[in-house]
Amino acid sequence: MMPMRVILDRLSRLKGPIIAIGTVGAVLSGFAGYWNTYKTVRESVAPVEFSAAKPGASPKDASAEPRLLSIVVLPFTNLSTNPEQAYFADGLTASITADLSRIQQAYIVSPQTAFTFRDKPVTAKQIGQDLGVRFLLRGSVQVAGTKIRISAQLTDTTSEAQLWSEAFDGDTSDLFALQDKVTSLMANSIGRELIIRAARESERRMASPTVGNLILKADALMLNPMTRYSSANIDQVLDLSRRALALDPRNPQLAGRVAGSLSLKLQSYPASFGDDEFKKAISESKVLVTRALADNPDDMQAIFTQMNLAELNGDIEQHTFWAERGIASSPRDPLMVNGYAWSQLLAGRPEKALAAAQQAFALDPKYPSDALYGDLAGAELILGNYDSAIQWLLKFKANLPGIIGVDFVDGIKNDTLLVIAYALKGDLVSARTQLDAFLALDPNFRLSNLERIYSQGLSRKKISPAIKAWVLDKAIPALRLAGAPT
Repeated sequence: MMPMRVILDRLSRLKGPIIAIGTVGAVLSGFAGYWNTYKTVRESVAPVEFSAAKPGASPKDASAEPRLLSIVVLPFTNLSTNPEQAYFADGLTASITADLSRIQQAYIVSPQTAFTFRDKPVTAKQIGQDLGVRFLLRGSVQVAGTKIRISAQLTDTTSEAQLWSEAFDGDTSDLFALQDKVTSLMANSIGRELIIRAARESERRMASPTVGNLILKADALMLNPMTRYSSANIDQVLDLSRRALALDPRNPQLAGRVAGSLSLKLQSYPASFGDDEFKKAISESKVLVTRALADNPDDMQAIFTQMNLAELNGDIEQHTFWAERGIASSPRDPLMVNGYAWSQLLAGRPEKALAAAQQAFALDPKYPSDALYGDLAGAELILGNYDSAIQWLLKFKANLPGIIGVDFVDGIKNDTLLVIAYALKGDLVSARTQLDAFLALDPNFRLSNLERIYSQGLSRKKISPAIKAWVLDKAIPALRLAGAPT
């Protein structure tokens, strides 16, 4: 790889980035894509308006105080001596802005507006007042030789308190890979911080709930790794989503949220529905998600819903189709990448599933979802990597103490996987210890019920052939070996 300083020296002798790329050729081809992407994002990323506000209005226009979920990403400062390296800082600014714009109900100040504040001696509070935003992200890039450090801080513009900070170190040998990594980690962490903090404040306004406050609370509940997929949590999110839709019944985004919460409960806790309720809930989810996708074909919530409905119907091709579509729309969303991992498990491709799950974990290692722990463990387990599977399952269990986890597959909870993993490894003492702990939470579990589901096709879900074969050939014999009650 050509040293960064040599590349920049060559660029400085040419008239512009596009001419430079054409002259230097393949060695610099990556810079062309990066520069064009940066320019496109900088010129085209628009603020994302929540539907309750007047179209085109800024938070300042819509209310006397900053909207709870609003942010401006100021141009990152180039602390290096070579001014040519400013392009990397500017590109990072635009990329983070674009990633944050996927938070549907947030107001994100456009890059062209943010760039007007470059090098201006104004306080965070003044910027917040001028733009009507609650949060401000600023950062810096510093290069020394082949080493590069990227620092960022999130500030509350009303109090000027620093809420979050992070530093990322790398080298200049692969700037594009570093940019992707930093953008992903930063946007995922900051997006979570914005929603959690805005939701806390919205609690004080819940005496007279608005659509925005209800959705903020629902989003915050779904971001909590300790309870995200618990039955009570999903019920609460579904209730909040229904209340928001009742306040704004013509809003397709809210229709998609109800569909998503409903399909998640269908997928995770099918036994909580009666037969007629199950069919009615699927029908309702299908109608609502169709509304959401007609309004926005890239709605992530709606795409997840389609994946859940496809799995319930046993349509692995459709599940994969929607997973790939979601990846194309939001390649740095860890939940979507993990959705693709699950699609690969259903299709009987555990190697691809593990690779995708590991990628999802790398995108948000601080706050991985419970589903991601389960999918990482499931892929390792199916591949026969029992020690790795056990480590992921122990992390999952630590996240949900005293809670019977969601279904990994129908009839087999994520908690049960730990029993299976120890038994397949040959550690029957640990397998029986984990089985006793599981039965204390679910004393009605019987191996005969599980056998009927898979051998007689009694599941409400249409189970994929790959999963069915694994359960019959590996999981049930392992549970029997561990002493599961028949």
